[in-house]
Amino acid sequence: MAPESVKKPVAEALCIQPPVGLNLVCLNETGPELAKSLPGKKSLTRLLLSRTTRRSGTRGADYGRRGKCHAFVAFRPATREAFTHSYSHRTGENWIDFLERVER
Repeated sequence: MAPESVKKPVAEALCIQPPVGLNLVCLNETGPELAKSLPGKKSLTRLLLSRTTRRSGTRGADYGRRGKCHAFVAFRPATREAFTHSYSHRTGENWIDFLERVER
C-alpha cells in the first residue's frame, strides 16, 4: 500500500486534470466548523461619526457557544459541478447518506 504522501498528490492531479472520458467525482470532508459572530459592514455615516467622536468601531468579545457542523463536498472537474451537504456529526451513516445524495 502506498504511503499517504504519495497518494495525495496523485489524487489532486486527477482532480485538477482528469483523463479524457473519465467520469471523475472528487470527494472531501471538512469540519468541525464552529459558528462565529462576524462584524457587519459599517455604513459611511457610522464610519464618519466614529471618526468625529473618536469612538471605537470594534465589537465586544462574544463567547457564546453556537454549535458546529461537518460538511461533505463532491466536485466533478469535467463539468465544474459541486455539491455540498452539512451534518451535525461526522459519522459513517452520514457519509453513506451523502454518497447516496451525490448519486441522485
